[in-house]
Amino acid sequence: MKANKPLRKVCRDIYFPNRLTITSQLTVKQYEIALRFYARYLGTTPRVQHLTDDDLSGFSRWLREDLHLAPATANDRVGRLRTLWEWLARRQHVDRWPTIERVREPRRAPQAWSEEQLAKLFSAVALEDLDVGPIPGRLYWRGLFACVWNTSERVSAVLALRWEWLDGSTLHVPAEARKGNAKDMVYTLWPETLATIEPLRQYRQDLIFPWPLSVHAFYWRFGRIVRRAGLPDDRKHKTHCLRVSHATWVRALSGKAAANLGHSSESTTVKHYEDPRICRSETPALFIPWLKNGKKDAG
Repeated sequence: MKANKPLRKVCRDIYFPNRLTITSQLTVKQYEIALRFYARYLGTTPRVQHLTDDDLSGFSRWLREDLHLAPATANDRVGRLRTLWEWLARRQHVDRWPTIERVREPRRAPQAWSEEQLAKLFSAVALEDLDVGPIPGRLYWRGLFACVWNTSERVSAVLALRWEWLDGSTLHVPAEARKGNAKDMVYTLWPETLATIEPLRQYRQDLIFPWPLSVHAFYWRFGRIVRRAGLPDDRKHKTHCLRVSHATWVRALSGKAAANLGHSSESTTVKHYEDPRICRSETPALFIPWLKNGKKDAG
């Protein structure tokens, strides 16, 4: 491969079409962001000739020391380029392999919402006055939050849910709708959750939670609800915090949460999803944040 070939062209013409594991446009976007930052660092268009340990080491240092990015973010930017480089070397498009190492990242404890904070979040939804297409905002977000809390699914999968996947109280989420596209999941929705979803049927959409706007608009509206609830609106308290909160509270109440999240290893759940501040709780039963008394229907 010619040394002066632009890496963006390599990605578009060779890498993305042949990397069958890259199935999401969000992943493609992360590579594009990495290349854009690399171009800023180099002061020129990144080319194959710039896949060197010295260049990537300098890039990592620049991200952390000049742009003050977190080590995890710097590792992600550099890691995209390293992965591209390794793939090219494996295919013998280049004759050298990377040896650059990841920067050590501080291990942060997952942050979950407390019972009181979750109740505030669901209460704030009732005041949401921006409609989502024809659906009143308060109904849309109440149902979506309840579904995430009940199932612990990622928001991306919940936004892909179709009415045909819901049979009574059984919700089947095919692998194609989930991260990694590797495993189907089947959930039993609580009566309390079904009660928040059923009002959405009247709008006759194929998706349970259709989102007609941009990703940016989704997170802007989510942040608006969080701020209305008087809760922190930072990168640790986005939609993923609901999933972390589910895992944390299930762990606190039952001792294990991996199965709920579809993890094969309990250690993965502990490391990435369980807030140690709450896991010591002795609350007797998982509560329903959108009900005033917070109690789950025994039936």
